[in-house]
Amino acid sequence: MRKRAHNQKGFTLVEVLIVVAILGMLTPVIAGSIIQIIRGTDRNNAKIIALADIDHAASWLNQDLLMAQTILKNGEPMAFGNPADLVAGDNLTIGWTDYYGGNATAHQSLYYIIDETRLMRKYGYDNQTANIASYISRAEFSIDGSGELVTVTLASFPESVLGRSETKTYRIYRRSRGE
Repeated sequence: MRKRAHNQKGFTLVEVLIVVAILGMLTPVIAGSIIQIIRGTDRNNAKIIALADIDHAASWLNQDLLMAQTILKNGEPMAFGNPADLVAGDNLTIGWTDYYGGNATAHQSLYYIIDETRLMRKYGYDNQTANIASYISRAEFSIDGSGELVTVTLASFPESVLGRSETKTYRIYRRSRGE
Protein backbone atom coordinates (compact mmCIF):
# COMPACT_ATOMS: atom_id res chain seq x y z
CA MET A 1 0.00 0.00 0.00
CA ARG A 2 1.02 3.52 -0.52
CA LYS A 3 1.79 5.69 2.40
CA ARG A 4 -0.13 8.87 2.81
CA ALA A 5 1.62 12.10 2.77
CA HIS A 6 1.55 13.93 6.04
CA ASN A 7 -0.90 16.59 4.95
CA GLN A 8 -3.39 14.39 2.98
CA LYS A 9 -6.83 14.00 4.49
CA GLY A 10 -9.75 11.70 3.60
CA PHE A 11 -10.93 8.11 3.69
CA THR A 12 -9.79 5.17 1.68
CA LEU A 13 -12.26 3.26 -0.47
CA VAL A 14 -12.07 0.29 1.93
CA GLU A 15 -13.01 2.49 4.90
CA VAL A 16 -15.99 3.95 3.03
CA LEU A 17 -17.18 0.47 1.97
CA ILE A 18 -16.97 -0.78 5.57
CA VAL A 19 -19.08 2.14 6.83
CA VAL A 20 -21.67 1.63 4.05
CA ALA A 21 -21.88 -2.10 4.86
CA ILE A 22 -22.41 -1.41 8.59
CA LEU A 23 -25.10 1.19 7.84
CA GLY A 24 -26.76 -1.26 5.44
CA MET A 25 -27.01 -3.82 8.24
CA LEU A 26 -28.26 -1.33 10.85
CA THR A 27 -30.87 0.47 8.72
CA PRO A 28 -33.51 -2.33 8.73
CA VAL A 29 -33.08 -2.81 12.48
CA ILE A 30 -33.46 0.90 13.20
CA ALA A 31 -36.41 1.27 10.79
CA GLY A 32 -38.13 -1.77 12.33
CA SER A 33 -37.67 -0.34 15.80
CA ILE A 34 -39.14 3.00 14.79
CA ILE A 35 -42.16 1.28 13.19
CA GLN A 36 -42.71 -0.79 16.34
CA ILE A 37 -42.55 2.33 18.51
CA ILE A 38 -45.14 4.08 16.33
CA ARG A 39 -47.47 1.04 16.28
CA GLY A 40 -46.99 0.51 20.01
CA THR A 41 -47.88 4.12 20.70
CA ASP A 42 -51.12 3.78 18.69
CA ARG A 43 -52.04 0.59 20.56
CA ASN A 44 -51.23 2.14 23.93
CA ASN A 45 -53.23 5.26 23.10
CA ALA A 46 -56.21 3.12 22.08
CA LYS A 47 -55.92 1.13 25.30
CA ILE A 48 -55.79 4.30 27.39
CA ILE A 49 -58.82 5.73 25.57
CA ALA A 50 -60.78 2.48 26.01
CA LEU A 51 -59.96 2.15 29.70
CA ALA A 52 -60.75 5.81 30.41
CA ASP A 53 -64.06 5.40 28.55
CA ILE A 54 -64.98 2.35 30.64
CA ASP A 55 -63.82 3.88 33.92
CA HIS A 56 -65.82 7.06 33.35
CA ALA A 57 -68.98 5.10 32.60
CA ALA A 58 -68.35 2.77 35.55
CA SER A 59 -67.99 5.67 37.98
CA TRP A 60 -71.48 6.96 37.08
CA LEU A 61 -73.01 3.49 37.11
CA ASN A 62 -71.37 2.65 40.43
CA GLN A 63 -72.67 5.85 42.00
CA ASP A 64 -76.24 5.14 40.87
CA LEU A 65 -76.25 1.38 41.49
CA LEU A 66 -74.94 1.76 45.03
CA MET A 67 -78.03 3.85 45.81
CA ALA A 68 -80.47 1.80 43.70
CA GLN A 69 -83.72 0.73 45.24
CA THR A 70 -85.32 -0.11 41.91
CA ILE A 71 -83.74 -1.29 38.68
CA LEU A 72 -85.93 -1.41 35.61
CA LYS A 73 -85.09 -2.94 32.24
CA ASN A 74 -87.17 -1.29 29.53
CA GLY A 75 -89.59 -0.03 32.19
CA GLU A 76 -90.12 -3.43 33.85
CA PRO A 77 -88.47 -4.64 37.09
CA MET A 78 -85.19 -6.34 36.28
CA ALA A 79 -85.09 -9.93 37.47
CA PHE A 80 -82.57 -12.73 37.85
CA GLY A 81 -81.98 -14.51 34.53
CA ASN A 82 -83.21 -11.54 32.49
CA PRO A 83 -80.07 -9.47 31.74
CA ALA A 84 -80.15 -6.07 30.08
CA ASP A 85 -78.04 -5.42 26.97
CA LEU A 86 -77.90 -1.72 26.19
CA VAL A 87 -76.04 -2.21 22.91
CA ALA A 88 -78.88 -4.46 21.72
CA GLY A 89 -81.40 -1.68 22.45
CA ASP A 90 -82.40 -2.21 26.07
CA ASN A 91 -82.41 0.66 28.54
CA LEU A 92 -81.85 0.62 32.28
CA THR A 93 -83.62 2.88 34.79
CA ILE A 94 -82.15 3.12 38.27
CA GLY A 95 -84.26 4.75 40.97
CA TRP A 96 -83.81 5.62 44.64
CA THR A 97 -85.20 7.93 47.29
CA ASP A 98 -83.16 9.98 49.75
CA TYR A 99 -84.56 11.26 53.03
CA TYR A 100 -83.13 14.47 54.47
CA GLY A 101 -84.74 16.23 57.40
CA GLY A 102 -87.92 14.25 56.97
CA ASN A 103 -88.22 15.19 53.30
CA ALA A 104 -88.14 12.51 50.60
CA THR A 105 -86.31 13.27 47.36
CA ALA A 106 -86.77 10.84 44.46
CA HIS A 107 -83.92 10.27 42.00
CA GLN A 108 -83.88 8.47 38.69
CA SER A 109 -81.17 7.74 36.11
CA LEU A 110 -81.85 6.29 32.68
CA TYR A 111 -79.00 4.62 30.78
CA TYR A 112 -79.18 3.89 27.06
CA ILE A 113 -77.03 3.76 23.91
CA ILE A 114 -77.31 6.13 20.95
CA ASP A 115 -75.38 6.16 17.68
CA GLU A 116 -74.49 2.50 18.34
CA THR A 117 -71.63 3.34 20.77
CA ARG A 118 -72.44 6.37 22.93
CA LEU A 119 -73.58 5.52 26.45
CA MET A 120 -75.97 8.20 27.68
CA ARG A 121 -77.24 8.99 31.19
CA LYS A 122 -80.47 10.93 31.61
CA TYR A 123 -80.79 12.02 35.23
CA GLY A 124 -83.69 13.33 37.23
CA TYR A 125 -87.15 14.24 36.28
CA ASP A 126 -85.88 17.29 34.38
CA ASN A 127 -83.93 14.91 32.08
CA GLN A 128 -80.41 16.27 32.35
CA THR A 129 -78.63 14.26 29.66
CA ALA A 130 -74.91 13.49 29.57
CA ASN A 131 -72.74 11.40 27.26
CA ILE A 132 -70.74 9.31 29.75
CA ALA A 133 -68.87 7.06 27.29
CA SER A 134 -68.22 7.35 23.56
CA TYR A 135 -66.88 3.99 22.35
CA ILE A 136 -69.01 1.40 24.16
CA SER A 137 -69.30 -1.87 22.27
CA ARG A 138 -70.78 -3.87 25.15
CA ALA A 139 -72.95 -2.80 28.11
CA GLU A 140 -74.58 -5.71 29.88
CA PHE A 141 -76.28 -5.80 33.27
CA SER A 142 -77.48 -8.78 35.26
CA ILE A 143 -78.79 -9.19 38.77
CA ASP A 144 -78.29 -12.15 41.11
CA GLY A 145 -81.05 -14.23 42.69
CA SER A 146 -81.08 -12.11 45.86
CA GLY A 147 -81.56 -8.92 43.85
CA GLU A 148 -78.67 -7.23 45.67
CA LEU A 149 -75.63 -7.92 43.44
CA VAL A 150 -75.55 -6.28 40.02
CA THR A 151 -72.93 -7.42 37.53
CA VAL A 152 -71.96 -4.86 34.91
CA THR A 153 -69.80 -5.71 31.90
CA LEU A 154 -68.53 -2.84 29.79
CA ALA A 155 -66.36 -2.97 26.68
CA SER A 156 -64.90 -0.05 24.78
CA PHE A 157 -63.70 -0.17 21.19
CA PRO A 158 -62.00 3.10 20.17
CA GLU A 159 -62.02 3.73 16.44
CA SER A 160 -58.37 4.77 16.33
CA VAL A 161 -56.94 1.22 16.21
CA LEU A 162 -58.90 -1.61 14.64
CA GLY A 163 -59.16 -4.75 16.68
CA ARG A 164 -58.25 -3.10 19.97
CA SER A 165 -60.86 -3.23 22.70
CA GLU A 166 -60.91 -3.43 26.48
CA THR A 167 -63.49 -5.12 28.68
CA LYS A 168 -64.10 -4.79 32.41
CA THR A 169 -66.63 -6.45 34.68
CA TYR A 170 -67.86 -4.85 37.89
CA ARG A 171 -69.92 -6.33 40.69
CA ILE A 172 -71.84 -3.79 42.70
CA TYR A 173 -73.93 -4.46 45.81
CA ARG A 174 -76.80 -2.05 45.85
CA ARG A 175 -78.41 -0.82 49.04
CA SER A 176 -81.41 -2.70 50.30
CA ARG A 177 -84.59 -2.03 48.42
CA GLY A 178 -86.39 -1.16 51.65
CA GLU A 179 -83.94 1.51 52.91
